[in-house]
Amino acid sequence: MDWATPDMPVKKFLTNLFRAAFKVRGSDPKSWVCLVINSITEFCDTDDQSGPVLEQAVLRNWTLFEQLLNWVVVQGVVDLNSDLHAKALALQNLLIRLNAMCKVIEKEDDLWLAAKVTLIGLELYDE
Repeated sequence: MDWATPDMPVKKFLTNLFRAAFKVRGSDPKSWVCLVINSITEFCDTDDQSGPVLEQAVLRNWTLFEQLLNWVVVQGVVDLNSDLHAKALALQNLLIRLNAMCKVIEKEDDLWLAAKVTLIGLELYDE
């Protein structure tokens, strides 16, 4: 992760990352991101060639989230007893579930509100 450093403001980075993800998803009329997520759900368990590649992409994101969260603890902005593993899983889930949600909710502000509330609940939101 040469684009990130342990001293960067991780909570602000995560807030901006999710804001950008929801903005892109909200403005994706062709649903290309949805195509990627649907491919993951369709092929991970059924396609011997594509499945492992797609699975590794999700696991890599999850690992990056865990690394970022470890930095948040080192920075002293999240409780040391916080379950970082669970938070990393929740962040990955938020990214994946966004694609199902945007099929029904098209307003970017409403999509962002869902992400914001989740980040606040995880104690990872910073304006």
